[in-house]
Amino acid sequence: MQTDRAVMVEEIVDYVKFLRLQVKVLSMSRLGGAGAVAPYVTDTPLSSIEDIIHQAMENQETLLTTRKSSFEVELEAKRKLVEELDIKQREKLSHLMF
Repeated sequence: MQTDRAVMVEEIVDYVKFLRLQVKVLSMSRLGGAGAVAPYVTDTPLSSIEDIIHQAMENQETLLTTRKSSFEVELEAKRKLVEELDIKQREKLSHLMF
């Protein structure tokens, strides 16, 4: 699991680097020089991008855990309700039979 996450983060960081380069090249070609946009794009340190990605992944994991917990609670409540209904139904049938 951790290896998969590390590989995913690495791929995202590489993709962000690629996008930065694209913006820089496009800025240079359209503006005829270094470009006014490129410095703003390339000034963001990759470490902060990695931190944002890690935080987003942790948030997603927390959300999934919360959803799973609430799903399990709901499922347990439904199971108990079905058991209670089943018991009541059996009691009714047993009264009819005797």
